[in-house]
Amino acid sequence: MTSSGTLDVTAVVCTHQMLRYPQLLACLESLHAQTRPPQEIIVVVDGCPEVAEALTGRGGPETVVALPENAGLSAARNAGVQRVSTEWVAFLDDDAIAEETWLERLQAACREMGTVGAGGWSAPLFDGSEPSWLPPELLWTVGCSYRGMPSVRTLIRNVFGGCALLRRDLFDLVGGFDVDLGRRGTGTDGGEEAEFCLRVTAADPAARFAHVPDAVIRHRVGEERARPRYVLARCYSDGKSKGVIARSRGLRALGAESSFLLRVVPSGIVACLRTGRVSTAAALLAGVAAASLGYLQSRVTGVFAGPLSTSPVTSSRQLCGS
Repeated sequence: MTSSGTLDVTAVVCTHQMLRYPQLLACLESLHAQTRPPQEIIVVVDGCPEVAEALTGRGGPETVVALPENAGLSAARNAGVQRVSTEWVAFLDDDAIAEETWLERLQAACREMGTVGAGGWSAPLFDGSEPSWLPPELLWTVGCSYRGMPSVRTLIRNVFGGCALLRRDLFDLVGGFDVDLGRRGTGTDGGEEAEFCLRVTAADPAARFAHVPDAVIRHRVGEERARPRYVLARCYSDGKSKGVIARSRGLRALGAESSFLLRVVPSGIVACLRTGRVSTAAALLAGVAAASLGYLQSRVTGVFAGPLSTSPVTSSRQLCGS
């Protein structure tokens, strides 16, 4: 912590769509309102000149980094990290609102547990009512914490990039997020955080990451995501990314996924059936099937592509929402 009461942390927020500009402002406001605010906030605008112009015209205290073309979330985060001079870098999604103690609790956990990074708890903030068919085990598909995650502070394999704190020098140690992984535009790909953290622990076996459930953010879930098609597409994409990780790091790297499939999913299905939520049990099974299909295709073909991708984007102008 610096003498001014701020933390030796730079927060990086990536954004790419003018339609999300009001949510971005709420996100930035929540960062400024932290009990221990970041020393600097960097907003990376991924190929949307309208957002960059609006932020610059607003005259806020944030540093704005504008990428000329949409490069994807991994590349945008990497561009933000390149501007970071503090010891720590925090990542927050542009459609999320951090509770006031979020950043303070993440750094306290890193200090107390001796970890090189920490992830918090992402609570869903649905635009409408929460879909009754959506299993809590699949809330990760909409960027939120899910049933099966620990409810107490503990060590974990990897953080989730939309709600995380990492030591800046990790990026010097292993490079940035893999730009072949992660979301691009309105796509559903992911897996870049797990791959990054696995690279860190391979380079430094003593490195550890913490799960901090009392460091909470509220993550908006729009109606377009709270639909079966999106959730299944996200499961499929995650299966593909795990296939990539298995090829590069071996099956042992997927221990968390094995535990989820063998322990969390069966108990979730039983709980749904006992309470008569047949459609929820079916959705959970369908999600597992979609993830398995993506994984198998990725392992067999070695191609990170597939038929369930949604809303293909052909230009940065379409991405920008103008």
